[in-house]
Amino acid sequence: MRTIVLQRTVPHYRFALFDRLHDELGWVVATGGAGDAHGLHVPDADPPWLHRFAIRRHRARQYRATVPVDAILAALAPDAIVAEFSPQMSSSWRLSADRLLGRGGPRRLAYWSQGANVERGFRSPADLGAQALRLALMAPADAHLCYDGAGAAFLHRWLPASPPVFVAHNTLDPATLPGRGIDTSPADPAAAHLLFVGRLTRDKAVPDLVRAFALALADAPRLRLTIVGDGPDMAAVRTAAAPLGDAVRITGEVYDADELARYFQSASALVYAGGIGLAAVNALLYGVPVVLYDHPGADRRHHPEHGNIVDGVTGVRVAPTTLRALADQLVAIARASVPLRPAMRADIERYVAANLSLDRMVDGFRALDAHLRSIAR
Repeated sequence: MRTIVLQRTVPHYRFALFDRLHDELGWVVATGGAGDAHGLHVPDADPPWLHRFAIRRHRARQYRATVPVDAILAALAPDAIVAEFSPQMSSSWRLSADRLLGRGGPRRLAYWSQGANVERGFRSPADLGAQALRLALMAPADAHLCYDGAGAAFLHRWLPASPPVFVAHNTLDPATLPGRGIDTSPADPAAAHLLFVGRLTRDKAVPDLVRAFALALADAPRLRLTIVGDGPDMAAVRTAAAPLGDAVRITGEVYDADELARYFQSASALVYAGGIGLAAVNALLYGVPVVLYDHPGADRRHHPEHGNIVDGVTGVRVAPTTLRALADQLVAIARASVPLRPAMRADIERYVAANLSLDRMVDGFRALDAHLRSIAR
């Protein structure tokens, strides 16, 4: 059976996964682009599983893409497609319509998604309508793949006919992360080095993080915060940080893997005031505990990876969702008798070994592959 994965782009951190899926299952990937990002270099020549097509991205809406489905089907002749799902991708509409109307296409279809639209949420009638449209568009698939049990449970509950839903727990390949196992974080809790790594976007709430940090400085003046990233909220972040002087360092984007590794190596904790995603996994793989709100707010939603932050084991989940509560937790880190990172080191190592291996993620794809092979069409 020839299976292809359809994705808008292949980010650097997915190369190790697709190497495994190609070697073990024979899968290949159809994509609009792939390459270096955040310093994790990919080979000069495309790997044998990567097939590039003219997927057109829209400037005004970064997630919208026009996908040349006919060209992909003609070139690769797949028996099965595991397609990135999004109502903003023309391929999701085309593949579902072909299945509903019996117009041919691959004999087996699976969608890979987060389940619900976590950014949209369920706050308003418009949100509920968007989620309902999403479910209707997903329904024709033979199976689904999600990043966590919550996404799978959502699809099990709301999709008609309850198609099989498999879980591939999102992670990174530790072998691609330089300098793991090195801890240069401050030995004195009072001088803890707090770190943020990510895009400076509204949902990340980085200006709020700086404001909470400012409150903490009044009681823990030796704390330091480094913000690694760039984005549309940069001006607001700089404005919030300006009165704090050298207590806050803003680096901008960092694409060199070794440089980024040094920030994680020196961090006492990764701290978020908004929605977190794969950064949580990145931090834990470096042995860095994560401090975040249990619920980041009505217009800020965590991605599935937040489930890896177990309170008191791999980090601290803060409630209520107020600047004062987050500031108090930062002060508690500074006043602890033992630095947070060494205190949680053994628990984080055990958690990573049990839950964040690439093998565990591949297990979800193996199960999906076995199901697709069992379908007679």
